[in-house]
Amino acid sequence: MSKNKPVYNNFEDNLFLNFIKVYGNFVFSFNCIVNVFLVKTTLHNSNKRRLRKIFGRTTIFLFVYYFIISSTGYLSFGKDA
Repeated sequence: MSKNKPVYNNFEDNLFLNFIKVYGNFVFSFNCIVNVFLVKTTLHNSNKRRLRKIFGRTTIFLFVYYFIISSTGYLSFGKDA
């Protein structure tokens, strides 16, 4: 083997395999964007101000929710999480 060619002994060392490992999460994170049109069509008064208010509140709620979940996971498992 040449000295310049990297040797991948385990899964974490290979960048391509790491990409494949997280690709599903990356694609899934954009799945919910189609729900925006459903929410907009079901509103009685769907103007820009109201949509911004709804999406802003939803974003804040989800941030707080995920922060609580991730914090409890980190506090439960420490650096192994």
